[in-house]
Amino acid sequence: MKEFLSSISALALVLAAATAHADKKSGTLNIAIAEQIEGVSPIYAPAGESQLYDRVVFDRLISFDPETGKFLPLLAKSWTQVDPTTWEFKLRGDVTFHDGSVFDADDAVYTLNWVSDPTVRFRLKNRFTWIKRTEKIDAHTLRIISKRPFARALGLFAANTPIFPSDVHNALKTRSDFGRNPIATGAYRVVSLDKNSGIVLAARDDYVQANKVRPVPSIKRVRIIPIPDEQTRIAKMLVGDVDVARLVSKDIGAQMAADRRFTVTSVNGLQYNYLYLDAADRT
Repeated sequence: MKEFLSSISALALVLAAATAHADKKSGTLNIAIAEQIEGVSPIYAPAGESQLYDRVVFDRLISFDPETGKFLPLLAKSWTQVDPTTWEFKLRGDVTFHDGSVFDADDAVYTLNWVSDPTVRFRLKNRFTWIKRTEKIDAHTLRIISKRPFARALGLFAANTPIFPSDVHNALKTRSDFGRNPIATGAYRVVSLDKNSGIVLAARDDYVQANKVRPVPSIKRVRIIPIPDEQTRIAKMLVGDVDVARLVSKDIGAQMAADRRFTVTSVNGLQYNYLYLDAADRT
């Protein structure tokens, strides 16, 4: 369960206490979310609840431990700041994508140059506009050069920068389609995806890059089910169809906490909401 809780930002969850590891009948952990599923893509579908699944499917170069405030190795085994605008990463040489292809610097360089390309447009593009270019040094070394000194660089590498398989992603005519059949290096691979019935994830047996906040999966199969109505999500929990659900209402949370079958947990994160006013009339 830890691998999913560590992927959530600022959600209140209700867990069925007896089925926190996985439903005994199906062997599957069933998680209900409120948002419709557009695809598994931190780039083209960066919804709030998408962190539940995209962060266990897509690895980043590094990860962040909220308990210690330190960055941990993931796809990169080490990194150094060469100068105020240059970061160098040494990559692992034993990581594979879900399709069996080998991860190397070509994939990381391709991904970072693609997301920072000014001609490529997507929501939240400003996460990457500070990157000037990314260079391959050798098969397992790359350098990322920023346009200016940028204090949040490591945080963005850990939080918002997934790595794609360069050959597969570059071959797509429409790159936004990648999230419908994603291939990545994460602890879980996507078995099936439907915007109505949800996503089924299967754990990898060869997740060699595991760390404290991205552990080896303890749950072998997970189903993410979109159920917009909160009352319906809770009803599904009461009859045993759902093991974990998001709560919005404080009153419902108190009612569920009073039921010994369930546990209510508040999970903190860095996600925030805002209202943007177009004062300059740019739209």
